[in-house]
Amino acid sequence: MHEFFRRALCRPEGNKWQCADDVFRLRFCHAGVAEKELETFFWFSFVRHPFARAISAWRMALRPEFLHGQAVPFDRFAMDPTALQTQTRLMPMHWRPQNIFITTRGNCPVVDFIGKLERGGRFERDMKFVLERIGSQELLSQWKEHAFPHMNENEEVGDKS
Repeated sequence: MHEFFRRALCRPEGNKWQCADDVFRLRFCHAGVAEKELETFFWFSFVRHPFARAISAWRMALRPEFLHGQAVPFDRFAMDPTALQTQTRLMPMHWRPQNIFITTRGNCPVVDFIGKLERGGRFERDMKFVLERIGSQELLSQWKEHAFPHMNENEEVGDKS
C-alpha cells in the first residue's frame, strides 16, 4: 500500500520519489497516541485472514535470508509462535495478533474502519470506500488506473493478499 500512496502523491525525479512537504507520512503510531492526539483524522487499517497471515509469516520466517536456526514445522508454530523467535531474524510483529495494532490496551478500537484483504472483491470494495472517504481525487484516479497487485498467495485458505 505504501507504494500505491507514494505513486499517487509524489512524483519521480531520477531514481527517487519527491514528495511535497505537506504530504502525509505513513508511520507506525501507538494506538493510544493516535486516539488522543489525532482524533479528527479518519483512521483505517486493513487486516488479513488470520490463518493466511500465519502461513505467510511462517513461510517468510523460513526463507534463507531470515532463518538462522532450525526450521520449525508449521503445526508447532501454529501452537506456539514463540517457537520460531529464536530461529529467525524476522520480527515477531509478523505473527502477533492484528488486533494489537488497531486497539488500545483495553481492546477498544482506535480506527474508524477496518478493511479486509480477502479476494472476491472485498478488498477492492473496502479500499474504494477508504479512498472515497478520504476524498482525494488523486488517490481515486490512481486507484482506478493501477489498483494493487496481489502479492502473496496462500492456496490453503484461498487467500490472495
